[in-house]
Amino acid sequence: RGPLMEIHDASPNDTGPSALFGFVGVPPHKRQDQSFLQREIKAQLTRMFGPLAQNPDHLIIKDWAFDAGTATAQDHAPVFRHPA
Repeated sequence: RGPLMEIHDASPNDTGPSALFGFVGVPPHKRQDQSFLQREIKAQLTRMFGPLAQNPDHLIIKDWAFDAGTATAQDHAPVFRHPA
């Protein structure tokens, strides 16, 4: 349980830094507090992967819903069915 609805392993096959990426399943109006979202993501990863996940080297959140080049205010409205 947590804000990440999908988590994928993006680590290299052989060596190098490990990496995960995921998709947040929280409505846009509930994820504007980035510090809260970061805490919740770290807590979820810690529950899933253990105490080392509490302090990642980097935690980057890219919220496309607030990117002017990819979304508009209409994208913030909840979708209850597939648009026609």
